[in-house]
Amino acid sequence: MKRLSAVVCGLLFGLGLSISGMDLPSKVLGFLNVAGRWDASLLFVLGGAVAVTAIAFPFVRRRAKPLYDTAFERIAPERIDVPLLGGAALFGVGWGMTGYCPGPGIVALTRLAPDAIVFVVAFLVGSLFYRVYVRRSARGVIERASDLG
Repeated sequence: MKRLSAVVCGLLFGLGLSISGMDLPSKVLGFLNVAGRWDASLLFVLGGAVAVTAIAFPFVRRRAKPLYDTAFERIAPERIDVPLLGGAALFGVGWGMTGYCPGPGIVALTRLAPDAIVFVVAFLVGSLFYRVYVRRSARGVIERASDLG
């Protein structure tokens, strides 16, 4: 049931992005173009998401555990450091250049949009590169620590 609910939620999210037009880079770039012909429709999508969350979240907080898991995942607050700021900046630059972020990029694949295909392939290659980089970095830290001991 946990995986099925994830699939249903993903499909619902994708459908919402598609219906609202947020899988179209022109909508996102129009929102980011505050000095030109500004398209405020992204604000309404964001406002709708915040409203649904504001209404639903108090009900979720009253639950002892999620419907399809044994416990809520508690994530410790991240410290603000150079990798976090660098990643956020890189994400913002990419979003501003292409009009895509991962969710809308994947939804745009349903249109077989060539730019979406290029974006998603680049996103996957970048993600794979990061995983390899992190594993190598972690291995190097462990090896250096064992050399000290």
